[in-house]
Amino acid sequence: MTEQQTQSVKEEKKALREVLRQRSEESAENVQEASQGLADIFMSSSDFLDARAAGTLLISAYSGYGSEIDPLPLIKELSAQGHKFCLPCEIEKGQPLKFRAYDLGDPVQIGEYGIPEPLGSAPIVSPDIMLIPMLGFDRTGNRLGRG
Repeated sequence: MTEQQTQSVKEEKKALREVLRQRSEESAENVQEASQGLADIFMSSSDFLDARAAGTLLISAYSGYGSEIDPLPLIKELSAQGHKFCLPCEIEKGQPLKFRAYDLGDPVQIGEYGIPEPLGSAPIVSPDIMLIPMLGFDRTGNRLGRG
Protein backbone atom coordinates (compact mmCIF):
# COMPACT_ATOMS: atom_id res chain seq x y z
CA MET A 1 0.00 0.00 0.00
CA THR A 2 1.39 3.41 -0.93
CA GLU A 3 1.78 6.18 1.63
CA GLN A 4 -1.07 8.08 -0.09
CA GLN A 5 -3.36 5.04 0.17
CA THR A 6 -2.40 4.55 3.81
CA GLN A 7 -3.22 8.19 4.55
CA SER A 8 -6.55 7.87 2.73
CA VAL A 9 -7.50 4.81 4.83
CA LYS A 10 -6.58 6.68 8.03
CA GLU A 11 -8.74 9.64 7.00
CA GLU A 12 -11.67 7.37 6.12
CA LYS A 13 -11.41 5.60 9.50
CA LYS A 14 -11.26 8.94 11.30
CA ALA A 15 -14.40 10.18 9.51
CA LEU A 16 -16.23 6.91 10.17
CA ARG A 17 -15.28 7.01 13.86
CA GLU A 18 -16.79 10.49 14.14
CA VAL A 19 -20.07 9.38 12.53
CA LEU A 20 -20.24 6.33 14.79
CA ARG A 21 -19.39 8.38 17.91
CA GLN A 22 -22.25 10.76 17.13
CA ARG A 23 -24.66 7.85 16.66
CA SER A 24 -23.43 6.27 19.87
CA GLU A 25 -23.92 9.49 21.84
CA GLU A 26 -27.41 9.93 20.39
CA SER A 27 -28.36 6.51 21.72
CA ALA A 28 -26.68 6.96 25.12
CA GLU A 29 -30.05 6.94 26.90
CA ASN A 30 -30.42 3.30 25.86
CA VAL A 31 -27.08 2.22 27.36
CA GLN A 32 -28.57 0.65 30.50
CA GLU A 33 -31.07 -1.39 28.51
CA ALA A 34 -28.40 -2.38 25.97
CA SER A 35 -26.02 -3.34 28.79
CA GLN A 36 -28.53 -5.78 30.25
CA GLY A 37 -29.25 -7.04 26.73
CA LEU A 38 -25.54 -7.76 26.29
CA ALA A 39 -25.55 -9.78 29.50
CA ASP A 40 -28.61 -11.77 28.42
CA ILE A 41 -27.25 -12.54 24.94
CA PHE A 42 -23.78 -13.45 26.20
CA MET A 43 -25.06 -15.75 28.97
CA SER A 44 -27.21 -17.71 26.52
CA SER A 45 -24.70 -17.87 23.64
CA SER A 46 -23.58 -21.33 22.62
CA ASP A 47 -19.93 -20.19 22.57
CA PHE A 48 -20.12 -19.15 26.24
CA LEU A 49 -22.10 -22.22 27.27
CA ASP A 50 -19.59 -24.52 25.52
CA ALA A 51 -16.60 -22.72 27.08
CA ARG A 52 -18.22 -22.71 30.53
CA ALA A 53 -18.62 -26.48 30.35
CA ALA A 54 -14.81 -26.69 30.68
CA GLY A 55 -14.95 -24.95 34.09
CA THR A 56 -14.17 -21.52 35.48
CA LEU A 57 -13.23 -18.98 32.82
CA LEU A 58 -10.88 -16.01 32.89
CA ILE A 59 -12.72 -13.26 31.02
CA SER A 60 -11.21 -10.03 29.77
CA ALA A 61 -13.73 -7.27 30.34
CA TYR A 62 -13.39 -3.53 29.83
CA SER A 63 -14.29 -0.37 31.67
CA GLY A 64 -17.19 1.25 29.84
CA TYR A 65 -16.19 4.64 28.48
CA GLY A 66 -18.56 7.40 27.43
CA SER A 67 -21.63 5.94 25.77
CA GLU A 68 -20.21 2.41 25.35
CA ILE A 69 -22.32 -0.48 26.54
CA ASP A 70 -21.49 -1.06 30.19
CA PRO A 71 -20.31 -4.64 30.80
CA LEU A 72 -20.90 -4.35 34.58
CA PRO A 73 -24.25 -6.25 34.64
CA LEU A 74 -22.58 -9.11 32.78
CA ILE A 75 -19.49 -9.00 34.99
CA LYS A 76 -21.67 -9.20 38.11
CA GLU A 77 -23.58 -12.21 36.76
CA LEU A 78 -20.44 -14.03 35.69
CA SER A 79 -18.65 -13.20 38.95
CA ALA A 80 -21.57 -14.67 40.92
CA GLN A 81 -21.02 -17.90 38.93
CA GLY A 82 -17.36 -17.97 40.01
CA HIS A 83 -15.69 -16.77 36.82
CA LYS A 84 -12.58 -14.57 37.07
CA PHE A 85 -11.75 -11.33 35.26
CA CYS A 86 -8.95 -9.24 33.89
CA LEU A 87 -8.73 -5.84 32.23
CA PRO A 88 -6.53 -4.67 29.37
CA CYS A 89 -3.56 -2.45 30.23
CA GLU A 90 -0.99 -0.63 28.18
CA ILE A 91 2.26 -1.84 29.71
CA GLU A 92 4.58 -0.36 27.10
CA LYS A 93 3.61 2.37 24.63
CA GLY A 94 3.28 1.07 21.08
CA GLN A 95 3.21 -2.58 22.20
CA PRO A 96 0.23 -4.95 22.34
CA LEU A 97 -2.01 -4.65 25.37
CA LYS A 98 -1.49 -7.00 28.29
CA PHE A 99 -4.15 -8.18 30.70
CA ARG A 100 -4.00 -7.84 34.48
CA ALA A 101 -6.15 -9.78 36.94
CA TYR A 102 -9.10 -7.81 38.31
CA ASP A 103 -11.89 -8.52 40.80
CA LEU A 104 -14.91 -6.29 41.37
CA GLY A 105 -13.92 -3.63 43.87
CA ASP A 106 -10.16 -3.91 43.30
CA PRO A 107 -8.35 -0.56 43.28
CA VAL A 108 -7.61 0.82 39.82
CA GLN A 109 -5.41 3.46 38.30
CA ILE A 110 -6.25 5.72 35.39
CA GLY A 111 -4.39 4.67 32.25
CA GLU A 112 -2.93 6.92 29.58
CA TYR A 113 -6.26 7.27 27.75
CA GLY A 114 -8.28 8.03 30.89
CA ILE A 115 -9.55 4.45 31.19
CA PRO A 116 -9.37 2.63 34.55
CA GLU A 117 -6.83 -0.22 34.70
CA PRO A 118 -5.77 -2.62 37.46
CA LEU A 119 -2.76 -1.52 39.48
CA GLY A 120 0.68 -2.45 38.15
CA SER A 121 1.02 -4.94 41.01
CA ALA A 122 -1.84 -7.10 39.64
CA PRO A 123 -0.54 -10.22 37.88
CA ILE A 124 -0.43 -10.37 34.08
CA VAL A 125 -2.76 -13.13 32.84
CA SER A 126 -4.06 -14.62 29.59
CA PRO A 127 -7.87 -14.54 29.16
CA ASP A 128 -10.00 -17.40 27.86
CA ILE A 129 -12.69 -15.05 26.50
CA MET A 130 -12.52 -11.36 25.61
CA LEU A 131 -15.28 -8.75 25.74
CA ILE A 132 -14.20 -5.92 23.46
CA PRO A 133 -15.88 -2.54 23.00
CA MET A 134 -16.21 -1.06 19.54
CA LEU A 135 -17.80 1.74 17.63
CA GLY A 136 -18.60 -0.47 14.68
CA PHE A 137 -17.31 -3.12 12.31
CA ASP A 138 -16.98 -3.69 8.60
CA ARG A 139 -18.66 -6.34 6.45
CA THR A 140 -15.95 -8.89 7.22
CA GLY A 141 -16.17 -8.37 11.00
CA ASN A 142 -13.08 -6.21 11.48
CA ARG A 143 -13.50 -4.02 14.56
CA LEU A 144 -13.38 -0.24 14.46
CA GLY A 145 -12.44 1.10 17.89
CA ARG A 146 -12.15 4.62 19.25
CA GLY A 147 -8.64 5.35 18.06
